[in-house]
This record gives sequence, C-alpha cells and structure tokens, in this order.
Amino acid sequence: MSTPTPVRNGVRAWLVLILLSLIWGSSFILMKEGLEGFDALQLALIRMSVAALCLFPLALRHLRELGRREIALLLVVGLTGNALPAFLYAKSETVLPSAVVGVLTSMTPIFSLLVAWLFFGQRFPRANVIGIAVGLAGAIALAMAGSPQAGRSTNLAFAGLVLLATISYGVNVNLVKGFFSQRNSVLVTSIALSTVGWPALKYLLAGTSFIETVRTNPAAPAALAYIAILGAFGTALSVLLFNQLLKDGTIIFATSVTYTIPIVAVLWGIVLHEEFTTLHAAAFAVILAGVWLANRRSVAPARAAQQPLHGADATT
Repeated sequence: MSTPTPVRNGVRAWLVLILLSLIWGSSFILMKEGLEGFDALQLALIRMSVAALCLFPLALRHLRELGRREIALLLVVGLTGNALPAFLYAKSETVLPSAVVGVLTSMTPIFSLLVAWLFFGQRFPRANVIGIAVGLAGAIALAMAGSPQAGRSTNLAFAGLVLLATISYGVNVNLVKGFFSQRNSVLVTSIALSTVGWPALKYLLAGTSFIETVRTNPAAPAALAYIAILGAFGTALSVLLFNQLLKDGTIIFATSVTYTIPIVAVLWGIVLHEEFTTLHAAAFAVILAGVWLANRRSVAPARAAQQPLHGADATT
C-alpha cells in the first residue's frame, strides 16, 4: 500500500480546516435559533446529549482500550473542550450578537499558547508576547462594543464568558496534543464526549423542564431541530475532525481555524441583519494582528508535553 505524500496530507489538512470553519462559523447562528425554544443550560445539555448519542457505537468499540487514568483525563478533555464551552457560548448569545461571539473565538490560539507556556513548558519569543498583549487589547475593545442594546458592563460580562470558553479550549488542545497524540482521534473524541454527554442527557431529562418545554412551547420543536444539527455536526463531527487535525499537525495550525470562523460568523450575522459596527470590525482587525504576532515564530512544545500517558502508545 502506498504511503500518502506530504502534499496530499497538506491538502487534506487544509480541506478539513475549511470544513471546520464552515461548521463552527455556522454554530453561533444555530445556537441563536436554539435559544428561541430553550434556555442556555438546556441548549448545552441537548447539544452534548446529541453528540454522545451520535458517537455511542464508536465509544463502545474503543472503551476497553483505555485504563482508568486515561478515562479520567478524557473526562477533563470532554469538560474543557465541549461541556463548559457549550454552556458559556449559549449563555453569551443571550446578549451578544453571534458575529461578536464568533470574532471573540479567534482568541483561542493566544490562550492555547499561554497554557502551553504556563503548564507545558513551551517558550516563545518577545514577538509572541507582544501579539498576546495586542490580541487581548482587541478582545477588550470588542467586548466593550458588544451588543448595542446592552450596557458596557453587561457586554463585558458576557464577552468574558466567551473568553473563558476560549481559555477552556486552550487547555483542551494542550491536553489532547500533550497526552493523546499517539491515540486514535476517534477513540479520544468518542470517549471524551461520552463522559460528558451521557450525564448531560440524564440531567436534561431528570433535572430540567425539557419535556415540559417541548410539550408546551410552540418554538421548541424547531429549536430542538437546530440544536440537534448543532450537536451532530457542530460537536460530534467537528470535534472528531479537529482532534484528527490536532493529531496530524501542530496546535498552532489546528487552532488557526479560529481565524476563519469569525468570517463565517460575521457573514451569517450580515445575512440575518445583526448589527456589526465599524468598532466591531476595527477590534476584529486588532485581534487578528495579535494572533498573527503571537504565532509568528512557532516554538515546538516541550518534550514533557509530548509524552503520552502510560499505556497511551497503542496503534493509531
């Protein structure tokens, strides 16, 4: 059997990156539509439940390959990469325009670098530090602009939820790259989503008014359909693709998808007549400049961060 050439692998990686941009860039609009029938907590729980159901056969297939320590770590991966951001994004969209939320997502590479520096021993030059500062300044400006209908303090608070989600993503990508780079991406994705998805389903049915909402709210059926699409494609499929991209390449390349996500989100916002002002655009430009500077000279992660856990060297 012939080995795929680097060129072919490179083209595939770029195609996956474009596909992820389209899926995740459209996720903010799906969340906005889902909030027409459910609250933020219910939306996040439904999203996680659908994703777990989609990947259930794959999770069953790979569960026996893991030890308790890896399963525990994959629970953290599921929480930081899926459950916590799902709620934070949904909550932020109750106030902020989806385009603004999408733009703030472009801070993910910066926080990925910070986590790599603080906890995984990665070092980067002064240009990267300047880029981090510039990106944060742009994010603060965008947060203050926020939604024209909300006050400055409200915009800052809800923008802070998005930034917290990007920090969570930064932790997630470093965990996946640092401890599961030798593992099958299907295994990592299906088990991580199962560890958070099944408890989410149980709580959704037993701990919220989900059933009553579906029965009494006329907007609920359509909203549920939007969230189901979000869970199947915006979580299950996209996380699977992203983890494979992270496995094959670098953290910097994989998280660069957040450069193009805002473009798709802004285009959807324009289509749906969301307000996106000149100040929003200027802050977006500052964030992208910061991200570019922060990634101008990538530094290979420290060796310690690349070592898999004991027993994590199975065939991929």
